[in-house]
Amino acid sequence: MEKWAYHGPFHTSSPTTTTDPVGWECPQYATFGDRSVLILSDWTPQDGPSHVTVHTGREEEGRFTATAPPIPLDHSPDFYAPALLKAPEEDRWLLWGWSWEARDDAWAHEAGWAGALTLPRELTLADDGTVGQRPARELFALRGERVLHRTGCLTKLRPVELGQASRTFDLTATLTPDPTGRFDWRHGAAPRGRRCAPPGRIDWALP
Repeated sequence: MEKWAYHGPFHTSSPTTTTDPVGWECPQYATFGDRSVLILSDWTPQDGPSHVTVHTGREEEGRFTATAPPIPLDHSPDFYAPALLKAPEEDRWLLWGWSWEARDDAWAHEAGWAGALTLPRELTLADDGTVGQRPARELFALRGERVLHRTGCLTKLRPVELGQASRTFDLTATLTPDPTGRFDWRHGAAPRGRRCAPPGRIDWALP
C-alpha cells in the first residue's frame, strides 16, 4: 500500500440545473455480479452533511457508469456516512450508518465523541435495479419472547395505545401511503400513567 498509480476518475457527477457545489464524502462500493452500487454521502457548504445517495450501474475498465439516476439511500435526516462490509461466509453486504444524537455541540466536544452507529442492514440489488435494505439477519437472534402483539388498520390522525413495553423494544409495522404517495408515522413513549407528545416522526414519499 505504499506505491500508487493514478488511473483517472472512477465516477463523475452529471451536470445539474443547480450551481450549488456538492461534495461527495465517504464513498462505498459494492458489487453484485456484473452490476454494482456506489454509495455517496452528499455534503454542501451551506448545510454540511446533507444526505446519502446511491448510484447503480456497472464497472468497465476501471470506471463506474451509472445506469439510473441517483436516489436517496435513506430518507432520515439522521443517517450519514454509511460503511459497507462484506460478510465472509456468503455473498452478502452489511451496512452501518452514522446517526446523530440529541446532544448539543458543547456536550459532544466535552465527551470527545459524537454520533452513534445504526443497527446493521443487509443491502440487496434486485434484477430491476432496485436497491433494497432490511435488518441484518443476525439481529433476529437478539429477540426475546414476544410480549405484545397488536394488529389493525389506522386511518385517522389519533394516537393508538399499544400497551406497555420495556425500555428497549423491536417494532414491526406495515405502512401504506395515501393517494398522494406519502405516509406519516409518529411514535412516542411516556411513563406509566402519563401522556407526552410523540418525540419521533417519519415522513416519507414513496416512488
